[in-house]
Amino acid sequence: MTTGLLITTAGQAAIAADIAGGADLVLTHVAFGDAGGVPYPPNAAQVALVNERYRATIASVAVVAGAIPTVRRGPLTGSTLPRPASTPRPAR
Repeated sequence: MTTGLLITTAGQAAIAADIAGGADLVLTHVAFGDAGGVPYPPNAAQVALVNERYRATIASVAVVAGAIPTVRRGPLTGSTLPRPASTPRPAR
């Protein structure tokens, strides 16, 4: 089974707004899909999973140092781990 993380265009916009001091990013759900058994190249414009199989409410979020490698290749590209809404915003 292949798994991965893709931050969608809408997700990138929400992260950018949070970083810029706008609305806090609030993670409410996690969802998984199986693409109906047919692999496809995901794209950032997607607004839904292909054949969503499971969705759950996120009960809590914790940041664990080193648990997920973070790679930044420019603004909001590569894998990023946004801070949870309960984490205080850093001083600017």
